[in-house]
Amino acid sequence: MLPWLSYSAIDFIEGVVRADWRVFEWGSGTSTAWWGSRVEHIHAIEHERQYYDQVAAFGLANLTLRLCEASEDYVGAIDSAAGGPFDAIIIDGEAPAHLKSGGILIFDDSGRAAHRDSLVHLRDGGLKRIDFFGLRPSFLYRKCTSVFLSDDAILTRAALPSEKRSCLGPTISQAMGE
Repeated sequence: MLPWLSYSAIDFIEGVVRADWRVFEWGSGTSTAWWGSRVEHIHAIEHERQYYDQVAAFGLANLTLRLCEASEDYVGAIDSAAGGPFDAIIIDGEAPAHLKSGGILIFDDSGRAAHRDSLVHLRDGGLKRIDFFGLRPSFLYRKCTSVFLSDDAILTRAALPSEKRSCLGPTISQAMGE
């Protein structure tokens, strides 16, 4: 299963994620399963019963899943999540205070005009932004996923392009057997 992020964002994130990471995710789905197979623990907050039931059925041992149907409970759920701050936070909102130093904040659907103020808030808070435009799984339109960094040290951990392994498939070098 793949998260519904732009393919280029998935490729980037997969190159920097670590097995000892703790992740917080607002909204759950196939991305929860994807993160769950790569990190130590994932806290997912869902506001729709249907998605909550689907994700609960995944049976991930490293998942804490919470249903928060009330808007105020959903938005503030990170405040009561055990073990913060987190190595990665997946949002459609703002949560930089809960981000670990050296962590990443993934802002899905950042290309929507409705999110302009949130993006400006994060930028003005000192976070660095990388935008990943492109197609995403299951949809036929381009989208943008933005990854915010508190510092750029994470960029030096990524594998060189010819050495990178990806859930999206082999590189040309790997396909040619170089």
